[in-house]
Amino acid sequence: MSRIASLNHPLLLGFEDLEHALEKISQSSDSTYPPYNIERFIAENSEQGIIRITLAVAGFERHELEIHIENRQLIIQGNKQINHDIEYLHQGIAKRKFRKAFLLAERVENISAELENGLLSIELLQPEDESVLNTIEIN
Repeated sequence: MSRIASLNHPLLLGFEDLEHALEKISQSSDSTYPPYNIERFIAENSEQGIIRITLAVAGFERHELEIHIENRQLIIQGNKQINHDIEYLHQGIAKRKFRKAFLLAERVENISAELENGLLSIELLQPEDESVLNTIEIN
């Protein structure tokens, strides 16, 4: 596992929580299973950005998958119920449990999740950044 670059630079102020969240995610997520894609596109009827995360979860059913957002982390978990009555001659489809976590920016919110043909797709709305100018008075 690669080490995440530190946010301890003197010009980066107040990013301690972000650094802790990145460390937590890097320790808790298996980076290779299940395989996933991340896409970004613009919604058809607006200028809002959409992020789609698609995970290959072949063999998992809806009730074996859980998606939730907690403390700006999108957490996806799979817990496959194993049938011990089956004797496999070859088992090439992974059926192990997994946990994937993604750190979300403050304004990103979940729109939908869909399971179809072994692919779990989660769409997130990323509103445009609003430019904010604050003037600080000098006393």
